[in-house]
Amino acid sequence: MNSKSDPSLRILCYGLACFASVIFFACDRPVDNGDSDDGIPPSAPAGVEMYYASDGSIAFDWQQNPEVDVTHYVVSRSVSDSSHFKVITPTSDLYFIDQGLSYDSLYSYYVNAVDRTGLISPPSVIVSAKPVNRYKPNTPRDFMVNCQNFDRPETRLIWDLSSEGDIYGYKIYRALTPDFHTDSSNLIVSTRSIGYTDTINLQVGTRYFYKIYAVDNGGLTSNLPAAGDDLPLPIPNLVFPADSQVINTVPVFKFVSLDVQCYYKLIIFTDPSLSDLQALEVGTTAVSDTISFSPQNFYFEYDKRYYWRILTYSNLYYSSNSASKINSFIIRR
Repeated sequence: MNSKSDPSLRILCYGLACFASVIFFACDRPVDNGDSDDGIPPSAPAGVEMYYASDGSIAFDWQQNPEVDVTHYVVSRSVSDSSHFKVITPTSDLYFIDQGLSYDSLYSYYVNAVDRTGLISPPSVIVSAKPVNRYKPNTPRDFMVNCQNFDRPETRLIWDLSSEGDIYGYKIYRALTPDFHTDSSNLIVSTRSIGYTDTINLQVGTRYFYKIYAVDNGGLTSNLPAAGDDLPLPIPNLVFPADSQVINTVPVFKFVSLDVQCYYKLIIFTDPSLSDLQALEVGTTAVSDTISFSPQNFYFEYDKRYYWRILTYSNLYYSSNSASKINSFIIRR
């Protein structure tokens, strides 16, 4: 059959030719992916609005620019002078938080948009605020009290940095009872750190109660303190194996538990540098008793010197509280 005389074939060939032509021209057509420079600066950012201004912090946000080639924004600020602005930061966010500010100063801000070629928009409207001291700080978080008795009795106090931007420091108080009233008589330190080691007249076996408050730059103090307590534990006495003892069988370790309830770990090692230290939790909180402990799944070798000691813990999630002396022993046939 001759294709020239068949109308259906002529229509099919014509359609395929048109389809191929569409694909060809569609592939060659340039697509605007935002890489080209239109030479026009972005429009000024819109919707700039202050949503927080208090306690030394200011926060405001704005709407995303409609131009696809905007890469970031630049925030400018003036202090108590609405005519002299300085750039303080570029940002890819649609908000800005300024902290550590003076309570009594007036802060003004505007925002510029910047496109990928560096063209800068006109400034946005100016927003202004004074971050006055209104609210008391929150209670310090994750306050940890960990007494230790190694070279001397001491208490390690650690807490998280407060989230407020106007925190000046912290006040720490100590007493011998849990529900004590805080005043200058039991204030032990005012500090700007987020940790403190108390070494003031601590006695082994005495429980100490601590309270901590956050204080802001205006002198406002958190309503409620964080609280914690602990005691420096005595040093446990080792019984068996004695120091430098030679024994003929795998040892059952023995020590005298303290007269207060606590937790214990047996530490075994062969290198005095503690590079091969193994810590085994002793499952007892017995008081004033001789404790016997046989390590499970621990392989001892003959004619090898081992070292051991007992660590005490008032809280297994914290560091050890006290430690016995170190004894050594050898197993011989």
